[in-house]
Amino acid sequence: MEEKKYTPMMQQYLEVKKNLQDCIVFYRLGDFYEMFFDDAKTASNELDLVLTGRNAGVEERIPMCGIPYHAATGYIQRLTQKGYKVAIVEQLEDASAGKIVKRDVVKIVTPGTIMEEANETKEGAYIASVYDFKYGFAVTFCEMTCGELSGKTIDRSLQSLQKTLLSMNVREVVLQNFFDKKAEKMIDNLGLVTISREDNIVLKKEYFDLIQGIDDEHIKTSFAILSNYLDNTQKRHMTHLGRMELIQDELFLQMDYSTKLNLELIQPVRTNSKSETLWSFMDHTRSSMGSRTLKKWITYPLIDEDKINQRLEAIEFLNFNFLLKDELKECLSHVYDMERLSAKIAYGNANPRDLLRLISTLEYAPMVLDIFKDCPAYDEFKKVDVLTDLYEKLKDTIVEEPPVHMKDGGVFVDGYNEQLDEFRHIKNSGKQFILDLETKERERTGVSSLKIGYNRIFGYYIEVRKGNLSKISDELGYERKQTLANAERFITAELKEKEDMILHSEEKAIRLENELYQQLLEMIRMYLPKLNTLAKAISCIDALYAMSVVSALHGYVRPKFTKEQKVTLVENRHPILDKTMKEKRYVANDLVMNQEDQIMIITGPNMGGKSTYMRQVALTVIMAQIGCFVPAKVCEIPIFDKIFTRIGASDDIMSGHSTFMVEMMEANYALQNATDNSLILFDEIGRGTSTYDGMSLAYAMLEYIHENTKAKTLFSTHYHELTSLEDKYPGIKNLTVDVEEEDDEVIFLYKIKEGRADKSYGVNVARLAKLPSAVLDRATVILSNIQKDDMDLHVEMKESIQKEDTEAKRIVELLDQANVDQMTPLEALNFLNELKKH
Repeated sequence: MEEKKYTPMMQQYLEVKKNLQDCIVFYRLGDFYEMFFDDAKTASNELDLVLTGRNAGVEERIPMCGIPYHAATGYIQRLTQKGYKVAIVEQLEDASAGKIVKRDVVKIVTPGTIMEEANETKEGAYIASVYDFKYGFAVTFCEMTCGELSGKTIDRSLQSLQKTLLSMNVREVVLQNFFDKKAEKMIDNLGLVTISREDNIVLKKEYFDLIQGIDDEHIKTSFAILSNYLDNTQKRHMTHLGRMELIQDELFLQMDYSTKLNLELIQPVRTNSKSETLWSFMDHTRSSMGSRTLKKWITYPLIDEDKINQRLEAIEFLNFNFLLKDELKECLSHVYDMERLSAKIAYGNANPRDLLRLISTLEYAPMVLDIFKDCPAYDEFKKVDVLTDLYEKLKDTIVEEPPVHMKDGGVFVDGYNEQLDEFRHIKNSGKQFILDLETKERERTGVSSLKIGYNRIFGYYIEVRKGNLSKISDELGYERKQTLANAERFITAELKEKEDMILHSEEKAIRLENELYQQLLEMIRMYLPKLNTLAKAISCIDALYAMSVVSALHGYVRPKFTKEQKVTLVENRHPILDKTMKEKRYVANDLVMNQEDQIMIITGPNMGGKSTYMRQVALTVIMAQIGCFVPAKVCEIPIFDKIFTRIGASDDIMSGHSTFMVEMMEANYALQNATDNSLILFDEIGRGTSTYDGMSLAYAMLEYIHENTKAKTLFSTHYHELTSLEDKYPGIKNLTVDVEEEDDEVIFLYKIKEGRADKSYGVNVARLAKLPSAVLDRATVILSNIQKDDMDLHVEMKESIQKEDTEAKRIVELLDQANVDQMTPLEALNFLNELKKH
């Protein structure tokens, strides 16, 4: 079918749609957004809309569905959550007879750019841009709803890129059209991540301020790609974006994505699981911005002892001054998400209810900071401007229950503006005049059913039913305007005169209110830098409040940090299990590792609590280094620089690797990158392959760790033959899970003690699972036969295990990852310069 056969309106639609092939087009027709052709089919399916047809000048009716324009936000949100982009096409002029209304795209809403989501959501969804500079990737992240910008460079490794995007909850990735196809496919395989395109790498001058202090040209290019994409889709300058922060992993306790996932810090290991994470467990914040701050702290624990102690001091202050803490809770309950409110004001889509939230926040902000004025750890809060002058300008300006949109007016209180009050008075007195006139006309004509109505075409009119028309004489001055089936409509000179006054005053009032509202937003924009500073202070206080609640509620203790490599945890508990176990309190355990103690080999049966014990140690370290009290009677630990885990047996479905392959990759990452100040947690390494292979690998890994790094290591295993390492190496000790046996029954005590397990109790656990007795009896016979042969793992080393030259290996990896075929000479020189730094 050729386009010329379509109606003019449909030809206009097709012309607009031509440049929006990757979007669902919301096409404004009157009070509806309509969708056509494949867009209509997709939208009707995803949004449960009725699919209809429309005559468009061709023989067959074209598919069509629509939604009321005022309800569009909810529908757009549902589509973007499913990965779709929505192009909003508006009418750019008023409709007039015989003329096609001019229409064009005013905005493209994408999964990473939606600004209309609820103000109080705690999750942050990011849009990212990735720039491939042939020997690495530069990534820029943006959280549109609060204008947060950050950037980093990573290795040119698909696995690194994948984990970087996953760790930031990225919903949309912007790439250049000629981006590496293999890497693009990997991003596409992540699931609900929308891929978008932008080739312009020239940064606009208006964004220069946002990257002040950032010297990395690759990050600047990545930001240019992102900012140009945002300008093109949002059809405006992104004034709400904050200054970019570099993500410097080395300034925090380093944990890769797998470790954060294994420990369930922010999200459960299983996507659909409702199990509690450390974030959800600790989240007693009162505002969404406080919750996001707490999430960031958990994701990036500190390694600076002074900063850790600063937070611990604040928690101690709040828990000692418990009356102040209750007061703080009450004040924080009136605080809204100032970060997102500020972003909406800068962006230009803040509605009157948003301003009410801002006014409430500004009213209680001074009280929040006043409570902290006596906390010596946070003297800097005394210098924060609480914007009393802005509050004075805003309070008593907006009515208590304003409309969501400005189109109908009624936002400002009476007395806010003299001219507005005058228009409102005319409008209100005019409406009263209409009511009085209706009464007067009924008396004058003797028609009790006479009524005065209004419509947009004729304005005000007097309606008389046909049965009463005989009472309408010429001397009444009625002029016939419209004939209906059972009534006639008239106007009078007096009615037309008042109509002009009423309608014009209403239009003028709404127009003036819109102008006043824009002036108010412009005035608030002058305060945005100070609003952002205040928001950061309050969100910090809110996160500290949450940690003080957790610390006091569960009787936690303040951790102490030692300069020596000693770990002392007395009656340490798993924070989440301790709270959730209903039948009995979670069993507390100790961990004591002296300076010379390097590796603890933990043996014992399945279900005995080995993995839980390791997790609780890791969670305790993380809680301590984010500056929170910890679940123990005593906690004395060094400050760790990195944590490596291999806990759990989930396959890496994203890369298609098997459990054993993922296990080896994660083990390798730890062996290559651990330092003397790191913590390694390995849970049953080697179980994914044959017993002999697995045991040999585990044995060799333990020797390698012992010989080449002083990292504190917890190594749980079912290979109880490994416990003989304690006799060979002074830095290795054995721990075991305590159990009681009674008539082939095993009772788990969940207590960790020194010593070694001499068997695995696998058959006993199988008995608890109610396997057939014939299977259990046969397994017992086979097991007793196998145990007759002792296995000797000791093979004398002719030369000691040497630590691999990780720097040399790193250079080889960088060379392998680099796309040398597409490098320019300048890029190649830059790459060589990078290699020289290693």
